[in-house]
Amino acid sequence: MKIFVFEFFSAGGMAGTIIAQNATSEGQAILNAVLRDFSHLDNYRTVTCLSPGMQASHADETVPVTDSWEASFNTLVHQADGVLIIAPEEAGCLADLSQIVLDAGTILLGSSPESIRTASNKDVCAQLLLKAGIPFPETVVATLETVESTADSLGYPLVVKPLCSQDCEGVSLVLDRSELDRALDLLDGRKVMLLQRYHQGTHASVTVFVSGFDVTPLCLNEQRIVPGQPFVYRGGSTPFKHHLSDRAMELAAEAVRLIPGLGGYVGVDMVLKEDSCLVIEINPRLTTAYVGVSETLNINLAEAILHGHFHGTLPQRVKAERRVEFSKEGIV
Repeated sequence: MKIFVFEFFSAGGMAGTIIAQNATSEGQAILNAVLRDFSHLDNYRTVTCLSPGMQASHADETVPVTDSWEASFNTLVHQADGVLIIAPEEAGCLADLSQIVLDAGTILLGSSPESIRTASNKDVCAQLLLKAGIPFPETVVATLETVESTADSLGYPLVVKPLCSQDCEGVSLVLDRSELDRALDLLDGRKVMLLQRYHQGTHASVTVFVSGFDVTPLCLNEQRIVPGQPFVYRGGSTPFKHHLSDRAMELAAEAVRLIPGLGGYVGVDMVLKEDSCLVIEINPRLTTAYVGVSETLNINLAEAILHGHFHGTLPQRVKAERRVEFSKEGIV
């Protein structure tokens, strides 16, 4: 069976932009971790496509992008039996690429386009979580015209973030009104944004596997995030031992169940306070934590994704065999 593993930035997506400069090494680390996991499986061959200067270890076949990444993507989608996409949700990228796979009649090893759009829209996702009673920071939508009055009403400190983004792009901590203009500048021209009450605590994520209505949280991961203008993500470690680990895993599973169509690997970002957990967002895709989780658990994550899709089975008797630290570039 031929599996096309596509990583957006390694293939040349958004080439020349600041976003691509910041995200390419991260994408490469995830891509190489996925390809390594597939290399341990029998009866599967992997193919990927790369722009000049990019490298992918463990791929059975690497196709150079000579025309455009879009052309390479479309060609390989039709040649593959299954496709696993590593791409940002920004501007509908991940959802649109996933739809192309489905329209081609090829197996999509991930979440449906509809569920991706729901999860990646932070306002829609916030309303779902709040309606279900899942702890979530108070969140309001603002425009450039209403942002000052909305911020004053919500109260400081607060977090300003785009409606849809990846990593910590455009996310800022605002301590008072004097810092609001800088936060708006970091939104890069976006006219609509989210304002969210800031909660100090420990940043973490939960790796969740999904197959249909079945959900299994695998592990809690520490996130090293420095709040500021903007927030800065510096990797993390896994497994993360915390006195609220069990509650965090339960909440992550509850949150994921709210969005039908999520599938395979899903990440849930959280803030762990002294006596409570807050869900921050649901990432319907492979996250940087994959790099660490793949190294520490006693299961093969690529195999788990395949089993979930083809057999409807999720990992059982999962345990961490060692603690791993990771950054955007890979294992530390």
